[in-house]
Amino acid sequence: MAEARPVITDVGGIPKFDAHGELNSMGPRWNRWKRAFELFAIGKGVVEPEQKKALLLHTAGFSVQDIYFTLEIAEPVEEETVYDVTVRALDAHFTPHVNSAVERSQFRAMRQTSSETVEQYITRLRQKAVFCNFHNIDENIRDQVIDKCYSQRLRRKVLKRNNVTLVQLREIAQSLEASEQRAVSMEQKEQINKVSQHKFDKHSKFKTQNQTDFKQRRCFACGQEGHIKTDANCPARGKKCRKCKKEGHYEKCCKTKQTRNFNSRRGHATVRNVETENNDEEPYVFTINSDRTDNVDFTIKVGGLIMPIIIDSGASVNVIDRTMWEFLKKSKIKCESRLSDKKIYAYGNTQPLNVAGSFITSVSVGDKNVDAEFFVVEEKGQALLGKKTAVSLGILKIQNPSESVNSINDDRKAIIKQKFQKCFEGPVRRVPFHLREKLDKKLEELQGFDIIEKVDGPSTWVSPVVVIPKKNCEIRLCIDMRRANEAVVRERYPIPTVEEILQDLNQSKVYSKLDIKWAFHQIELSQESRDITAFMTHQGLFRYKCLMFGISCAPEMYNKIIHQALGGLPGVNSIYDDIIVHGKSEEEHNRNLKQLLCRLLEKGLTLNIDKCQFNMERIEFMGHILSEHRIGVSDSKVQAIKEARKPQTVTEVKSFMGLVNFTGRFIPNLATIAEPLNRLMKKNKPFNWGTEQDDAFEKLKQCLANNTNLAYFDINADTQVIADASPVGLGAVLVQKQGDSHKIICYASRSLSEIERRYSQTEKEALGLVWACERFHVYLFGKEFQLLTDHKPLEFIFSPKSKPCARVERWVLRMQTYHYVVKHIPGAKTLQIHCPVYYLQTSRNTNTIKRRNIYKGLNLCKGLRYRRDRGEHLAADFLGPLPSGDLLFCVVDYYSRWTEIAVMKSTNAEKTVEALNKMFITHGLPISIKTDNGPQFISQYFKQLHTRKIRTGRRTSEVFVYVSCKTHSTTGASPAELLFGRQIKTKLPELGHSKEDIEVRDKDRERKEKGKMYADEKRKAVKSELQPGDKVLVKQNKENKLSTTFHHKPLLLLDKNGNSVLIQSDQGVKYRRNVTHVKKFEQQNVSNEIRLCIK
Repeated sequence: MAEARPVITDVGGIPKFDAHGELNSMGPRWNRWKRAFELFAIGKGVVEPEQKKALLLHTAGFSVQDIYFTLEIAEPVEEETVYDVTVRALDAHFTPHVNSAVERSQFRAMRQTSSETVEQYITRLRQKAVFCNFHNIDENIRDQVIDKCYSQRLRRKVLKRNNVTLVQLREIAQSLEASEQRAVSMEQKEQINKVSQHKFDKHSKFKTQNQTDFKQRRCFACGQEGHIKTDANCPARGKKCRKCKKEGHYEKCCKTKQTRNFNSRRGHATVRNVETENNDEEPYVFTINSDRTDNVDFTIKVGGLIMPIIIDSGASVNVIDRTMWEFLKKSKIKCESRLSDKKIYAYGNTQPLNVAGSFITSVSVGDKNVDAEFFVVEEKGQALLGKKTAVSLGILKIQNPSESVNSINDDRKAIIKQKFQKCFEGPVRRVPFHLREKLDKKLEELQGFDIIEKVDGPSTWVSPVVVIPKKNCEIRLCIDMRRANEAVVRERYPIPTVEEILQDLNQSKVYSKLDIKWAFHQIELSQESRDITAFMTHQGLFRYKCLMFGISCAPEMYNKIIHQALGGLPGVNSIYDDIIVHGKSEEEHNRNLKQLLCRLLEKGLTLNIDKCQFNMERIEFMGHILSEHRIGVSDSKVQAIKEARKPQTVTEVKSFMGLVNFTGRFIPNLATIAEPLNRLMKKNKPFNWGTEQDDAFEKLKQCLANNTNLAYFDINADTQVIADASPVGLGAVLVQKQGDSHKIICYASRSLSEIERRYSQTEKEALGLVWACERFHVYLFGKEFQLLTDHKPLEFIFSPKSKPCARVERWVLRMQTYHYVVKHIPGAKTLQIHCPVYYLQTSRNTNTIKRRNIYKGLNLCKGLRYRRDRGEHLAADFLGPLPSGDLLFCVVDYYSRWTEIAVMKSTNAEKTVEALNKMFITHGLPISIKTDNGPQFISQYFKQLHTRKIRTGRRTSEVFVYVSCKTHSTTGASPAELLFGRQIKTKLPELGHSKEDIEVRDKDRERKEKGKMYADEKRKAVKSELQPGDKVLVKQNKENKLSTTFHHKPLLLLDKNGNSVLIQSDQGVKYRRNVTHVKKFEQQNVSNEIRLCIK
């Protein structure tokens, strides 16, 4: 029996393969990932080909799966498995044909980095050589290492030997690297090649150096050793001295007696006080002399990367070594690199540093950001930040020492004033004289209740007092804490919402409301927190000993303390200073009330008996009227909206809409109704109150006057959400079936943004469903519910098999956390009615009547205004004759432009009526037919069409029409509705417009309004202020240059209808003119003009 292979199940995972990454590296990356997967599969113990294939596609990710399922997969041959076929297909896709010339060029350009060992370099070369098609890979790798290795010592040592193999090269490199590391560890305690700072005086400046180098040849032109000035290889030949302006030598070797300019920086930059010393991390480090106190270690961001650096006030440039530069390159910082011919010298050293180049990048410290140039040197060492960059970043400040001592306080004061400018602005608020007596009494009262106390001595915080008169001749003491609140650490605590409290009140019948007297003042402040409440009055400084209004953290702190004090009490809810006690019976309510009063007595909280209400069946709480079965709007809120006058400014519109939005849960379709008012509150829009705004204003008042009542939410009842979308807004209704009836729990609506209004109707309807669920999240999450819509495509869009567009798909993903079923309601008007019409319990015999929107029990309909709908208003005429002698009888529908054609040999009235009857059987009866009064249409027979049709055609046309409109027992719909998608017209009158008609009219109105608004803004139109009864002047044609634009005789304005006005002269002659042709007659202006003419 074979031994079972051990299975390792916990081997971690491997990242998904990036199938859309860089194309040049696609093949190598795929091979590396495939190798990692093979190891992963072995570790998992997966050996079956089918399982291995599935694991491969699952681990590779969706991008690889999408590619695989589009490939043509061949059948396995011979001993191949499905896994081998899968890998072969993916290899062919991810490993394209290799261009050997390009790969070899890239191979030859690969260079060893300073932080890379030879072994790592060889590994990188071998990975690249796989795609180069070399005959001998090892020889090419050996040649590349010798040519592009970082160590010159290794190159020299290998070149001394003949026929070195790659294995021998690796051994030599490892030996050199190991010996180098051992030498560094042994020499760490010593300082190597130290270049110390020398203090020279004017008598011995070059003495030591001259004595030391006396026997060596030194060039007097460039200062270097090993040659003299006349040698041809002297670098100073042809160079111009910046000191004496002569050629043939450098400035440092100039022998003129001109005073040396130490501020010159154009030739080469100078890094001061650089020395070579030992470091724990690097064997050779160029760094600032550690004996100096003005050099500071610092951390800055270079190209967005945090890097340690030393600030040197004596360095004129920024310097980093090559190791740091390689690290920055690997991090892919944004920079502009360049070659540099500048020479950088260490102080006291005549040999320049080995500069590899420079780069320019952004350097930032805090909120300051500058562009700086860094020079890269080959020597190893810590990075230096020069004086210029340090000053630009605000790290280094250079000033006169004698002034700094005296001006430090002034500078600090200026900085503080600039940073907290608002704290030093504004006068002290004085209390008006006639309010001081009342303020004295208020302060005395608060001191008597131990709420405030007098402040003796200085105070770190002082806020101004604001005294507000009240209607009962008293005052309200307020403290302006805006500045102090900036220093207050706000405590976050959840404050219960009205919806949460209403949910707890479900099924309660008896209520009591208690008011906490001076709610905030019953919370005592600690001694440390009292200073920030200090305020100034005409009597001096006072401060609060208790929590006060105006502190930013006061509401959260108060609610937290009250909730902790009342925690655990049944039937008790609190929000701010109101406490409501409720119970399902009077005994339960009294028991809960007694427990609450005992708890308040225990905690030392005081109630305001004048505002308390006990054992009420109907109570007002937070602007709502609460009773056993309903939730209504407070009478005071409704009355305030009813009595509101028309807004005159944008501020008044915002105030009115704020009051309306508070009652928004009781108003269906609020966003669509209020859209004209919301349009006035947009920025940079003129305030133009028109007819639309009047209608919306009155309709909002009417909606509240209807006194809509809502029900409590029951977590055990069946829940439905009805959502709909108009061209300008979204609406939703939360409905529950409680008992035998459906109850409205809440209305909700919102306006569409300018972008959302451009969505298609299907997208708007889908957005309405998503928004409705998120709006009612606290009611719906964790429970199964129905989503009702009148848009049929949403049933499929929100089904698991749909593949919608990207935007709708994102909405569908947002809905995955909910448990819902989308259901279509034909013709439901969810935003215009309080309860959906499909909830009415009607029998099958009344289905036809119900579909005509006639409710059960309604026996009289008066004043119905027929709408202009499909097939209701027709036009008829004859076309021809044709070459065959026949004529075409054409009937056109005004609404849809649909044309019906009948070929007729005779055009008499009988044949015409017969053709019309055939059309009526199919499309229903019209309301009117418009003709050109041809002989057949004005004949007595055609005039009796209506009567004749009723008497003689009842068994033909009307019977077929009514049969087509009757609901079929099998399908539950009429044949006409299933065939045409609409109900054809019968003799039974209809009510209202269909939803499609409303949308068409809304879109048409919206388009016309936008066009009008654009035209009015373009021509700067001004609303006419003319009213009937005004005297007006009429524009006349100018006969000559002296003619006036308007006739001098005023006329009387009788009527105004839109842009048309009716005017009358003194003789009684009436004229109709456009409003642009008349202007209001100003009697005073004319009198002045006449007076001037007389003078």
